[in-house]
Amino acid sequence: GFASDVGEEGVGVYLNLHIPRATPVRVVLEEETNQAYRGLVIWSRRFSMEQRFHAQAVQDYRVGVQFLFDSETERQRYLMLYNDLQKRAASVPNQFKF
Repeated sequence: GFASDVGEEGVGVYLNLHIPRATPVRVVLEEETNQAYRGLVIWSRRFSMEQRFHAQAVQDYRVGVQFLFDSETERQRYLMLYNDLQKRAASVPNQFKF
């Protein structure tokens, strides 16, 4: 899938399949360590053609994942990644907003 709406507590993900609410998942954000984060699906929705994410594969669903950090250390490690993503997105004019 493709990550979107990255936040301090979770992430939205575009997928090509439905994942039911309350399903435990693991999310890996591509970066140097490719750390996997445990999470829980808090919502899952199909979206319309007007909202379609354009990619090689059809992404018909969007899910919201709330992270379940195993420790404060893991949470802080994620927050460092999140802050880095914010800085990188801010350096690309008119592309991303946090």
